[in-house]
Amino acid sequence: MKAPGLRSLAQNLTSLEELLLGVVNMSSQVPNTLANRSSLRRLDMLSCNLHGVFPSAIFLLPKLQYLSVSGNVYLTGRLPKFNSSSPLEELQLTATSFSGELPTSIGILPSLSYLDVSYCEFSGSILASLANLSNLKDLDVSGNPFTAQSISSISWVWTKKKLATLALGGINLYGEIPPSIGNLSQLEFLLLDYNQLSGAIPSQLMNLTRLTSLNLGSNRLSGSIPSWLMNMTRLFSLDLAVNKFHGEITSSISQLQNLEYLRLYENNFSGTIELDNFHKFKHLEVLQVSSIRLSGCMSSANHIIPQLITLGLASCNLREFPAFLQNQEDIEWLDLSDNNITGEVPFWVWHGRFKRMQYLNLYHNFLTGLDRYYPMHTLDMYTIDLSHNTLKGPPPEAPSSTMTNIVSNNNLTRALPAWICNLSSAITLDLSSNHLTGVLPICLGNISKSLVVLNLKGNNFHGSIPELSMRGTPLMMIDLSDNQLQGKLLRSLANCKKLKFINL
Repeated sequence: MKAPGLRSLAQNLTSLEELLLGVVNMSSQVPNTLANRSSLRRLDMLSCNLHGVFPSAIFLLPKLQYLSVSGNVYLTGRLPKFNSSSPLEELQLTATSFSGELPTSIGILPSLSYLDVSYCEFSGSILASLANLSNLKDLDVSGNPFTAQSISSISWVWTKKKLATLALGGINLYGEIPPSIGNLSQLEFLLLDYNQLSGAIPSQLMNLTRLTSLNLGSNRLSGSIPSWLMNMTRLFSLDLAVNKFHGEITSSISQLQNLEYLRLYENNFSGTIELDNFHKFKHLEVLQVSSIRLSGCMSSANHIIPQLITLGLASCNLREFPAFLQNQEDIEWLDLSDNNITGEVPFWVWHGRFKRMQYLNLYHNFLTGLDRYYPMHTLDMYTIDLSHNTLKGPPPEAPSSTMTNIVSNNNLTRALPAWICNLSSAITLDLSSNHLTGVLPICLGNISKSLVVLNLKGNNFHGSIPELSMRGTPLMMIDLSDNQLQGKLLRSLANCKKLKFINL
């Protein structure tokens, strides 16, 4: 929508009742005249590239029932003092720059059933006045910089028996999850991730028989995974990652056959889990079980595992590339770091299989090279990490789309290849601690226009340092030390305003 599109609509449609412009790119401010449309019942401007200050008077329109401006990250504003006569039912401000404290008057909105102010910039505390919202069914306040408070201080939450969605992730909560959480019998989505919650998972959670999504990741929870959790067969998402859970993961986890999303990494689990347990998840798309010992037949490609999008098998004591990957064509994110994989990266990793791959992490294995059949220029990867292996020969080719390319701490030799000049999107280029030789190509001066990190430390480069085009660049770190370079660089560095680290 081109100017003055939104302004014209607001001025001319004086009897407007519904304005639905979701995902219409208008790159516009919200005109104040919208606050005069007293007949407006629904206003949807989701992800419209709005900016500027949102007129707070719009919230107070006498007939407004639904308002969504989510996804407009540059849109600022504050919530007004609400009236008890307001018919507002749904308020969605997700991923905007609204700030200030939530007004206590939000608790007097008699019809409010859906409140989503996640990933904004609201501060202060989570209001006890929300306890007065008798019709509240969906509450999401995740990702706001609220003042740290004990989860026991928001006891009113566990009285809201109509709640279907409760999302309190990343809001500085601490303490143990109270048993009264079991009162929320209608709950379908529970997200408490990225807090400082401690203790065990309370057994009262088993009362939440409608639960489809349970996210307790990135806390300080401990104990073992309770056996009754395997009876929650409605779950499609289970996230227990980055906690202090211990004990074994039993084969009964395969009872959760509706799982699409499973994250268990970075805990203190013991024992071994069979690969066969994952064959039964027919709908699985995200599997992250790093730091868990796996067993089963790695060398057979006949294992039928669903088409995954994300797969994390770091620190799983793997000694070879799992052959079932040969049947995976949808993977976008793959992490096999910190294993004992030896030999060459097989050709099928590059040869037409992973056409959607964007992230590949093979850090800290014993890889010696890449099979000769790899056509990496056909891929569209943004991040490649082959560091801390035993790769030999020239640096392996990276697709021109690569933004992060890390091949440090290997045994690479020879000069920098010509493909380096094609990394027009590179943000990080790290070839440090190898045995590379020759002179630095002049093209480094061109790719430095996008670089944030350039690390060529600990090689055998010689000759002059090429003139780097640094005016207005985002470069923050450059390390050319432990080489045999010479020349002038300080004049170029003087034009780089964001530079934080220099080692020559």
